[in-house]
Amino acid sequence: MSASSPAQRLLSVIREGSGSTHAVLFVGAENSEIEAVTLELINTWMGCELDRPLDRNIDVLRVAAQGSGGFITVQMIVPKNPTTFEGTTVQMFLRTRPLIHQTKVVWIDRPERMNDAASNALLKMLEEPPAHARFVLTSSSLSGIAQTIISRCCVVACQPGEDDGDWSPAERLFCEGSLARRAKMREKPGPYEDLHSFLNDLLSRKPSYAIRATEQFLVLADKLPGSGTREKNVEGLRMVAAWVRHHQLAPSIGLKVAEAHRRVTMMGHSGMQLDPLFCEILLAKN
Repeated sequence: MSASSPAQRLLSVIREGSGSTHAVLFVGAENSEIEAVTLELINTWMGCELDRPLDRNIDVLRVAAQGSGGFITVQMIVPKNPTTFEGTTVQMFLRTRPLIHQTKVVWIDRPERMNDAASNALLKMLEEPPAHARFVLTSSSLSGIAQTIISRCCVVACQPGEDDGDWSPAERLFCEGSLARRAKMREKPGPYEDLHSFLNDLLSRKPSYAIRATEQFLVLADKLPGSGTREKNVEGLRMVAAWVRHHQLAPSIGLKVAEAHRRVTMMGHSGMQLDPLFCEILLAKN
């Protein structure tokens, strides 16, 4: 990451105590410095290096759309009844002061996927934030983000990442050119390599192997990084979709993977979605 990049200059200002901004919007592609500077900003605001993953840090709340085609809804920002959202809302999270660090940080991942009600609810918090609150928003484009949200943030463009050209077959398949995803894979490569081998092994299997394939997939997906079984299965299905595209299986198979991904994301039973999916995959390549 360049020491002269706009993001690094902002971080230096905040570290020196000469910046008073409480909301930053980083804009950049997935293979840019965006994730690294976001984590560095959170560390800076917290006053220390985080000693645990974000999903287990009590003073950090990451808000992201549920599912590949989903939205960040108002129920994720403020409590509403009735609601199907079972997580912590931003309002509830900020209601109490930080327990361990200097501040509480809300990370809104891809704010362009907020619906209008969610944008309006967040805007009120950005206009009158609690003293202990900080907000970081990350997006690949300003398009789709409400102008009122943009106007309340310090907007910083992130520089492209550097590609060393050294990609393993699994990285090339699953990361689809994203340096951020590759960096995440390299933190714990084993489960990704095992899933890659499993998928390639399907090329030599008969359709009768479908139920066994589901069992193997669930075991392998459970070893992927993530905060819960459903999240891991969804990530595993994203990799199945990449594998299907790579081997140019019938377009109908890609649609079935997308539908299984949607149903598992929306609380569908994983096994019931995967058995017919792997049967279709094994039939298609035979």
